[in-house]
Amino acid sequence: KEEQLLLLLDGLDEVKIECRNACVKELNKFIQTNSSTEIVVCSRIKDYENISERLKLQGAIYIQPLRLEQINQYLDKAGGQLGALKKIFQEDIVLQELATSPLNLSIMSLVYQDRSASNELQSGSAEERLKNLFNAYIERMLLRRGTTQKYKKKQVKQWLIYLAQRMIQKSQTIFII
Repeated sequence: KEEQLLLLLDGLDEVKIECRNACVKELNKFIQTNSSTEIVVCSRIKDYENISERLKLQGAIYIQPLRLEQINQYLDKAGGQLGALKKIFQEDIVLQELATSPLNLSIMSLVYQDRSASNELQSGSAEERLKNLFNAYIERMLLRRGTTQKYKKKQVKQWLIYLAQRMIQKSQTIFII
């Protein structure tokens, strides 16, 4: 009644392609009839540009990938904890490109935190290094969450693989229990 809502709608790009225009039309109707309700809609820019309808919002923010200088500033501020990552990062173009995403930079930071620069994560092809990075991340997260106390690592990984495969089959990007 008092329109004291802040609607945070994430994933317009995840709405079925054939339904996106209708979704934007309905959102615009809602915005028009509930003008004092604040609303935020998130979407990947390429997917949004492919929609013929446009949201009638007060403004837009386009989040760009991190720049190399921003990543270096982050690594400098972390100091010795991420010294290994900083050293490897200077030489590894694949890691540099991957780190432009804040999520990936966070993953790298967790994996390389307090590690030496001479480890197995550096060896092999670019594809093998990425695989090693994500495997190390999974290991770190299992230890961090205390999961290995209740379940065996192999069992947890099998469950995660099964879940991922099922989500891909059903074109799902979000898993809700």
